[in-house]
Amino acid sequence: MEKLADWIWLSRVFPYGSEKPKRLLEQFETPERLRDATDEELKKLAFLKPKDITAIRKTSLSRAELVVADCKKYNIDILSYASKEYPDCIK
Repeated sequence: MEKLADWIWLSRVFPYGSEKPKRLLEQFETPERLRDATDEELKKLAFLKPKDITAIRKTSLSRAELVVADCKKYNIDILSYASKEYPDCIK
């Protein structure tokens, strides 16, 4: 399973409710693979705008890692989209 920070990173790239993360996961399968995608790969996706590619490039993984650390510090569990406990009805 991917690191929780990868999923938090993805959740911070686009506004809440955007369908783009789901569409990107259909293409790249994991947030890590999306982060590693080239600009050329991203530009081929008609549903992405230049500002989306900029957001992917500028969103900080280190900030997501801090969120994970804070959650661990305060005993807060995180469920990612890839977690088996994540409810199917909201996927």
